[in-house]
Amino acid sequence: MIRFSLICEHEHEFEAWFRSNDDFGTQKK
Repeated sequence: MIRFSLICEHEHEFEAWFRSNDDFGTQKK
């Protein structure tokens, strides 16, 4: 698992867990 620390366009911070970079790329839009 890979943990990502993310910030949305409204400057909200959150973390998400993905199995791979490809899984992250699939959900990132």
